[in-house]
Amino acid sequence: QGGNISSPVDTSHPSQSNYPNNVECVYYIDVGQGYHVNLKFVDRFNIERPGASGRCNDYIIVEEKWGNSTSDEEGDNDYRHISQRLCGSENPPNITSTRDKIRITFRSNSNINAEGFKISWERRCGETFYGGSGIIRSPNYPVKYDSNLDCEYRRFLNQMENGDL
Repeated sequence: QGGNISSPVDTSHPSQSNYPNNVECVYYIDVGQGYHVNLKFVDRFNIERPGASGRCNDYIIVEEKWGNSTSDEEGDNDYRHISQRLCGSENPPNITSTRDKIRITFRSNSNINAEGFKISWERRCGETFYGGSGIIRSPNYPVKYDSNLDCEYRRFLNQMENGDL
């Protein structure tokens, strides 16, 4: 399972393929229990370069869901950043979540716009656990899991230490 996400296109200027000003696009990806998400920036990545302060004015930010609520839009407190604000013209490195639900937000301001981005995402098998104990379940448990899986399970004992299972 996977797919692609692209920046919106400003249809008011058909001769250009830039994203519009003053937009906020939010993309939710849910790959299911026992899986996590890998993001790869492909083809183009051109989002307004940082301003004089070094801060991105137009940007993408990637977050993963940590809360227990069932709604994707439950609240910002349920999401934690797994990327900084991404902007500029160089493709960022791949981003891999530790959770099965992520939110990608793209924001542009009222000034400069550019070509935008394309992200390819894929579902990967395995989970990451935090703390000294937990339960490891196969993907889709208690339903049958898919064939030909190669799952990686990781355990972080605390924020500074980790170990593979």
